[in-house]
Amino acid sequence: MSCDSTRATRQYYDRLAAEFAEVDVYWSNPYDVATWDLENELASQFLVVSEPILDLGVGFYPHIESTAGKRLVNVDLSRPSLVVARQVYHEKNRRMFYVSADALSLPFRNGAFTGIIAGGELLNHVPLASGLREIHRVLAGCGRAVLSIGMKWCLDSLYALLDSQMGNRLGYSMTREEASEFVRHPMSSTQVTWEVTPKFDLKVTLYSRRDIERALASASLRVLASRSLNLTSGIIPLPIQQDNDATAAVKRVSRGLLEVDRWLGQVPLIKWFAGNVYLVVERS
Repeated sequence: MSCDSTRATRQYYDRLAAEFAEVDVYWSNPYDVATWDLENELASQFLVVSEPILDLGVGFYPHIESTAGKRLVNVDLSRPSLVVARQVYHEKNRRMFYVSADALSLPFRNGAFTGIIAGGELLNHVPLASGLREIHRVLAGCGRAVLSIGMKWCLDSLYALLDSQMGNRLGYSMTREEASEFVRHPMSSTQVTWEVTPKFDLKVTLYSRRDIERALASASLRVLASRSLNLTSGIIPLPIQQDNDATAAVKRVSRGLLEVDRWLGQVPLIKWFAGNVYLVVERS
């Protein structure tokens, strides 16, 4: 990650931390609740004996639901985000520690962790191959990591492409130039502007299946299990799913589709066309 990119990412999340009360409500929508629940479900299932656990790119949301009573090292680029995490969640697990660091240059020895959670699409904010190699470095030989990755080709991306031509009226932030690059290189990952809240020109990379598989092989990581979300739920544009002012009917439909996704997200091939893919990996 370049110095400018690192600085922009830090500034973005520092700003989120300063507006924690607002964004905490924002992330209570059905979509973000479902993604959080699935991350914790996989951590509970596959990191059951792991300790210590590295919660990488944690922001101000440690995975306390799946790591209760375990030694948890919370790492984030944004120091203010970690201050919020400590203030809000430390009483729920006093074995949590907080380290401000770059995910591409972690201040830990080789093989330091038997369990790693890289949730919240952290890997979309850093060069994927570099991020996976660093995870491999600090992962113990018998360890496992739970990864959350935002995908390129899904219903939601199609809405974003359409919205880029309409002037971003739906609430997406992909530019016309990014949309052109997205379509011209269908098999390659694409960097796009993907604002959430607050409004800020944050760039993320949406990954193709091919590039994910190549990066995993390059990092000597093997997939043990995979799941996905935001398949059928992508029928509803993501800005609408994440709008807490949406009608009760929209929220109810979104929750129902996300439940369908939990089943479809286990079907081979189909799962790769979801907005979010979750991988459980180990060293190969």
